[in-house]
Amino acid sequence: MPEVLWVYRITKKTAIGHTPFTLTYGYEAMIPLVLTPPSHQRLTYDQQANHQLLDESLDGIEEIRERSKLRKAVYQQRVGMFYNSKVKDKKLKPGDMVSQQVFLNTKDASVRVLGPNWEGPYVVTEALKPQTYKLAHYDYNLNPVPVPRYWNGVHL
Repeated sequence: MPEVLWVYRITKKTAIGHTPFTLTYGYEAMIPLVLTPPSHQRLTYDQQANHQLLDESLDGIEEIRERSKLRKAVYQQRVGMFYNSKVKDKKLKPGDMVSQQVFLNTKDASVRVLGPNWEGPYVVTEALKPQTYKLAHYDYNLNPVPVPRYWNGVHL
């Protein structure tokens, strides 16, 4: 398990553009020597120069963190725009027939997993606000029987 956590900490994240390790300590992590053969970076290691570079990189860590925050905000905005572009606004008017989504608290307990996900038919009797509707049970022979509460268009 520690190896998995190590890999997570040293993997560059799309949203922030850096690794969590870099944001915490101010420099890139190196894979332990046990796992890989010596690289040019390890062969040319100079401890004095390394300490000097670490001090310089710690001076710029706040700037790295700020850029990561900005990058994350832009990333979240892009994800939100993508999600919102896929949302389709349903405009229903009185007289339209709809099916209603079955919720866990209204689902018949005896049917379990293979029960229906939708129930109906219902008819829209009134459109109150955008995406808020009053429904009635649709009976093919008689007048519709009103449903006692209002429904959001997401569940229709």
